[in-house]
Amino acid sequence: MTTEKILDAHVNQTHDFVSCATTTGYSLFCLRPWERRDTYDFGGSLSLTRMLYTTNILVCVGGVVAPVAFDGNKTVVVWDMKRRKTICTMERPQPVYELQVTMKYIVLATHYSVEILRLNSCTHITRF
Repeated sequence: MTTEKILDAHVNQTHDFVSCATTTGYSLFCLRPWERRDTYDFGGSLSLTRMLYTTNILVCVGGVVAPVAFDGNKTVVVWDMKRRKTICTMERPQPVYELQVTMKYIVLATHYSVEILRLNSCTHITRF
């Protein structure tokens, strides 16, 4: 049995949920009342997770702790927690170190740029 370790934690936009990237996948906690609402084992670590408001959408970045999920931290995945399936995936040329999500966009940061992707398709819009 593998012990799950938390690698990153982030409060969603409504301050109702905390999504945690773990060494095995993710865990989702409700703040009121405090309880674990969901967990999923990808068989590898995630480095970042961001829940979109109170929807079933979770944006993830592959991990850096072996074994890694989704080919490591250059991969961005939009995950449907209810259906347990990937909505879209995008490989980046550089590791992703920060991630924010809006109703339409994913904003991610690497060491060299900030990039904006479409949430529903993971298509690249711009980089600066």
